Amino acid sequence: MYYVLTENLSFEIASEDLPEKLDFENALNLISETDDRWRLPNIEELNLMFKLHSKAVGNFKYDTYISSEGINNYNYKSKSFIDGSIRNGSSYKKPPFKNRVRLIRNI
Repeated sequence: MYYVLTENLSFEIASEDLPEKLDFENALNLISETDDRWRLPNIEELNLMFKLHSKAVGNFKYDTYISSEGINNYNYKSKSFIDGSIRNGSSYKKPPFKNRVRLIRNI
């Protein structure tokens, strides 16, 4: 496990990504089915996680990670752990684009 503690945020990061990439809709469904406190990170939290990745901490992949921020179950934001950019995604495309998922929980 990894921990992030800032003036405004404190959260625990799961030690590994979920085993397979998910589209936004399936990621939301997975989170709603769990009875634990694990959740998808928002963009601000992903930015902090990217800083860890930049220092080779956290065992993150050079890939794109999905965020909890979306307009609906189809349009969402994600964070590239390759170049640090924020990307807009859509699950309307068939097949929907899949991203890595790393769960966090508040501490």
